[in-house]
Amino acid sequence: SSGAGLSGASWTIYSEQIYDIAIDNNNNYYFVASITGSSPQLNGQPVTEYGNNGNGNDIFLFSTTCNGTVRWSQAIGGGAAFDTAYKITLDSNNNVYVGASVMRGVINKSVHFSPTEALPGPPATPNTVSDYFKSTFLVRYDTNGQFVWKRALQGDVTNDNSYSSISDILIDSNDNIHFIVGLLYGT
Repeated sequence: SSGAGLSGASWTIYSEQIYDIAIDNNNNYYFVASITGSSPQLNGQPVTEYGNNGNGNDIFLFSTTCNGTVRWSQAIGGGAAFDTAYKITLDSNNNVYVGASVMRGVINKSVHFSPTEALPGPPATPNTVSDYFKSTFLVRYDTNGQFVWKRALQGDVTNDNSYSSISDILIDSNDNIHFIVGLLYGT
């Protein structure tokens, strides 16, 4: 539910929405959600957010045991108000995959995928080709929530043709990744 905060046995996130849940072969749960607000918390502990300052949202991933104990959390975002991910999936080794659509907007902040992995800062002009303008990524974390890699799903883009989105992602029994992505002209 959005607005009231996640309320359960021991957790609270402010102004969130859970979009998808996956369960691994050890009965751990993995959630993809969005968070908005200042100083969001999970299980009474502050969680990382990347610069939206309550005016927008970040993508929020977290994992629990089957009885609700929080294992880890990770935020993706920081560029602008509308970062989204609607599906989360696992491979046969319980690695976590999410399709992330991120935006930059006017605040000129880099998008983060972990505390140590971010897109470069803005180029000097909006018509410069730059990874800063890429907006759709396939992102992998290990079963413990550690960032492994990200793959941009666009080619060279500027501010004018940077919009794209990813709406579905799944992994088949051979660990092949399938996804649906929308790309703007020229990407």
